[in-house]
Amino acid sequence: MIVVRDAYPGDAFAMASINVRGWRESSRGAVADEVVDAQRVGPRQAWFEADLPAAKDLRTLVAEQDGVVVGFVHLGPGRDANAGGVPELWAIYVDPDHQRRGVGRLLLAAVEDDLDGSPATL
Repeated sequence: MIVVRDAYPGDAFAMASINVRGWRESSRGAVADEVVDAQRVGPRQAWFEADLPAAKDLRTLVAEQDGVVVGFVHLGPGRDANAGGVPELWAIYVDPDHQRRGVGRLLLAAVEDDLDGSPATL
């Protein structure tokens, strides 16, 4: 069973690992190799630990299966000047080993539920 919940600093290593693996496995060929190769877990983990709790306008949710974080999303204010206050999905990452199993759909459903206030169902 996959559960979606708010992220907390203790999720930082798992989220950073998913972020870096996602970059390495999905961006190669579309982004310069040196940019992909420069991705490191340590700096991403530090950001998640320190800056994530301080980012009051950013909401991060994680998908957890059997106690292991397998994906995450960032939801924040719309960055388009014409957004009219509509929130924006800033990022979605699913561990490559858990892709094509409904994790991304569940995270997106949770974002939709968060936006409209209805309970998550999937």
